[in-house]
Amino acid sequence: MVYGMSVQSHLFDGMQIRSWTREQYNVMPIKWRKDAPAEADKYKWTDPDSVRIYEMIKAMADKKVFIDGFTGLTDYNASRALFTTGKAAILQNGSWDGGNAGLPKDVKFELGYFYYPPIRKEKTEVVGAWVPDGLIIPRKSKNIDAAKKFMAWAYRMPQAVLWATVGGIPHGRSDIPARLYKEILSPMQFQFLEDNAKYGTPALFEASTNQPYNEASQKSVDLMLTGGKSPKEAAEWMQQKTEEIRKDQK
Repeated sequence: MVYGMSVQSHLFDGMQIRSWTREQYNVMPIKWRKDAPAEADKYKWTDPDSVRIYEMIKAMADKKVFIDGFTGLTDYNASRALFTTGKAAILQNGSWDGGNAGLPKDVKFELGYFYYPPIRKEKTEVVGAWVPDGLIIPRKSKNIDAAKKFMAWAYRMPQAVLWATVGGIPHGRSDIPARLYKEILSPMQFQFLEDNAKYGTPALFEASTNQPYNEASQKSVDLMLTGGKSPKEAAEWMQQKTEEIRKDQK
């Protein structure tokens, strides 16, 4: 298995979705915030559901699911080339690469996909979604009114459809008719969209965290996979960093 987006990021997301309850998944990415809701304090990285995430990743590495040196393989083109030339059986990547300009045009074999299976007793049928098309107006902007007008225009249906057509991936609006998407997306991407509607799509961990917290989550996996810490120790380190980052928030 190889990773186009690095093992530390989206694998961590995938294991979280399969190990945590929906409530845990909603609050764990925002534990670093001073204004985190009270229910966030019910959970810690040292809880069994969280330690299990590290244990599963460690087990995958120990059983040689990954290619040699995978922790350093973050180059998109290198990992993709290993997969499309048949040197790796699986590539973990984003749904954006399933479009007409992505993987389908480069492979000469039947291409399919699957989601990580649950690693907790209760089945959690959700698919993580990245949210790259969010528009943000800084609170201290000089032209807030003009920015709001532009945002309202940019999210009108014609512009949203044009955005999806050019980008080749679904827009953030959830009310674009499926018939329009069927004309825009590749068959694989359209199936992704139907999966989203069927299973539900919480935002991925990295979409809800600030940079220090997201970097800490990746480093916690690195510390474990390079032999420095056990799964339990990596979880303890992540809990400590969570508390430190929370204290640093103004």
